[in-house]
Amino acid sequence: MKLALASVIPLAILGVAGLLVLSVASYRIAARFEAREQESPTRIYGRAFALERGAVMPADDIVARLKRLGYRQTKADPVSPGEYRSGRSLTVYQRAFDAPGGSVAPRRLRIHHAGRQIEWVEDPATGDDIKGCILEPEVVATLYGANQEDRTVLPLAEFPRAWWTPSWSPRTSTSSPIRASTPLGSHARR
Repeated sequence: MKLALASVIPLAILGVAGLLVLSVASYRIAARFEAREQESPTRIYGRAFALERGAVMPADDIVARLKRLGYRQTKADPVSPGEYRSGRSLTVYQRAFDAPGGSVAPRRLRIHHAGRQIEWVEDPATGDDIKGCILEPEVVATLYGANQEDRTVLPLAEFPRAWWTPSWSPRTSTSSPIRASTPLGSHARR
């Protein structure tokens, strides 16, 4: 009896310790995933871009949109999603995306223009008319963090010069008061 009791107590202690280790590990893993979830940005999209017969959409406007969406221009017919070629007509290898009506699969399409209007959209492989064709929507805002802040990375040249240039340099006289610029443009004396 004593032998059985002596072997059960260490096993019970090991079991409790194991449960404690597992619960701490589970808590840490859950905390990491929750932190990652908050790090993932929220993207706000504009509406999908409908390519319809008769719509006033010059080829240059469509090309500008494709560039903003990250499509690459090619000299030959596009062979991969995310590529396009412009010429007499605009050939686009559309990427897959989720749209309000369901998922849109990657496919090639050719857009023909008559002046500033879309004349027709066709499948380049078969020549069949494509009706109800849409391009993926553009991201209009990306929000980050728990406060859902909009962060835009800007080049230094877009900030007022007073924000990033020193108002004091070692070449100025040390007997004169040092004036430091603040982002609001006021000056403080030291």
